[in-house]
Amino acid sequence: MTTYRPREQSFGRWISLLHRDFITYVTREYEHLGIGPGQFLLLAELYIEDGLSQEALTERARIDKANTARGLGRLEREGYVRRERDQADRRVNRVFLTPKAMAVQDEFTAVLNRWTEILTAGFSDDEKVAMLDGLQRLARNADGNVRGAREES
Repeated sequence: MTTYRPREQSFGRWISLLHRDFITYVTREYEHLGIGPGQFLLLAELYIEDGLSQEALTERARIDKANTARGLGRLEREGYVRRERDQADRRVNRVFLTPKAMAVQDEFTAVLNRWTEILTAGFSDDEKVAMLDGLQRLARNADGNVRGAREES
């Protein structure tokens, strides 16, 4: 028999609530830039490594190919990225940041850093390290489960 777990003790519930609040936050903070919730993950990955392939962006952002294509399409229309065929492998599209994207990088990053400050207000440095470690472990567990389920189907 499974033991009842009150909703206050559900990891999934709290992660879901945090995710929804984060989406609301970034939607509000990036609206004036024309960057929506379907684009900011892609832009964030490109700020880490410009010139990624469209496939690598899909993998790193953990979204499907169709959502990647839609998100990149909007970022192109807004002038933040450009896609180019890879010179060595013409089947591969590489995605590059434009000068417009580079001009807003500091603001873009500051929004994400503010969110971290909001979330971790009142936590000690040791608590922040432990929480980040725990979240990374949760993400690895979830990814292993999802990947395993995909491979079985």
